[in-house]
Amino acid sequence: EGSIGYYAELSKEWAGPNNYRTMSFALPSWSNHVHYPGGRDDPQIKFYENTLPEDVFLERFAGVPCPISQMVIKDYRADIHLGDFPFDPNLAVEITIDPGWAGAYTVMACQWKGETVYLIDEVYLQGYTTEEIISVCQMRPWFKNVRGGTIDIAAPDEHKIWQEKTELILAKKLLIRKNKVEIEAGINRLRTYLKPHPVTGKPLLYVDKKCRGIISEWGGGRSPVIGGGAWLRDKNTNRPLKKNDHATKAVYYMLVDKMGYVTVQAPVEGIPVWVY
Repeated sequence: EGSIGYYAELSKEWAGPNNYRTMSFALPSWSNHVHYPGGRDDPQIKFYENTLPEDVFLERFAGVPCPISQMVIKDYRADIHLGDFPFDPNLAVEITIDPGWAGAYTVMACQWKGETVYLIDEVYLQGYTTEEIISVCQMRPWFKNVRGGTIDIAAPDEHKIWQEKTELILAKKLLIRKNKVEIEAGINRLRTYLKPHPVTGKPLLYVDKKCRGIISEWGGGRSPVIGGGAWLRDKNTNRPLKKNDHATKAVYYMLVDKMGYVTVQAPVEGIPVWVY
């Protein structure tokens, strides 16, 4: 229980599109009509549903892994956000970068179609230098379409290397913008892109199934790096931990750079108006 562990990770990873040609299924306890002859409406099932917390009931009796209570990004759903979103050679690519060493050095490759952003690929590696990461990116088919990007403002040396090296490789100087983004504000901006629109039912952000790093940070499966996993909050302070946040931070750097922070206008007849 708690959606933590190898079994829960596989269940969530296989629930959506993946590269393993696998699927996961949830068989609820009430499908056993020998033990629960009333099925879903069996009195014993109803008793547990009415007495247990919803997440505990869903995991214990419905076989549904629920978001970890300390999860930072709870809005991700494989059935909504995950799929096959390959590189479109007719569109520009933006990269957004979160340098790291022991945790993960992350580069997310993104393409925009109107207001919707597609995370088409990622570089998510441990123990690599900036020069080595650039070399890895250079081998990806989308790299020739890179037109700019964003990077953590706390990485001035890496920013300089990206500016210099990519100019040599691409024969043009990329505008790699430096961003300082407040954590909770960045999280709120990202959530506006993950949340399905109330009219269309569609989100403004999609992620390709090969982006295992960011998917794992959102609790969607196993991490591709040692010690990786979901981005969690401290159980005592509720503050986001400085661990397993690499790709998520990179993405909200870009969203804040493009769209600004989520703000609230003066209330109209007592109703706050959120500006996205």
